[in-house]
Amino acid sequence: MILLLFLVASFPVVGQCSNGSDIGRLPLNSDKDNYSYIGRVSAYNTGDKSQTDDSPCIGASMIDLCSLADKDIMFFAINNVPMFSWACVEGVGCGYVLDRMNSRYSNGEVDVGLSLNKKLSAKKFGVKYLKITIYER
Repeated sequence: MILLLFLVASFPVVGQCSNGSDIGRLPLNSDKDNYSYIGRVSAYNTGDKSQTDDSPCIGASMIDLCSLADKDIMFFAINNVPMFSWACVEGVGCGYVLDRMNSRYSNGEVDVGLSLNKKLSAKKFGVKYLKITIYER
């Protein structure tokens, strides 16, 4: 949690998603490319061993994702971008890349992290093809 607070505090620029919703501190870094694409987006439940690995609450970032999801803090699992990059998914929201997906997902797919008690929400979300914007660190 301390690492996440440090990361949020390290981005001084305030911005908005393309739909005008406030995203708080937006990492606009002039020496990295920011890019958008239409990609496959689904949702998963942290804490569920059937949807994760053997440590269902600890993401690839080594952060307790269950505690973040329980507080409705948005984060994503994406394989082909640097860890701790900022991502915005149109119509969903913005958050940090704090986890990875199964290695078979290597074409920019995004998984939205939800809490264990939101299984119905993850199932209802299904699979969508949405605009994804990545702001690399």
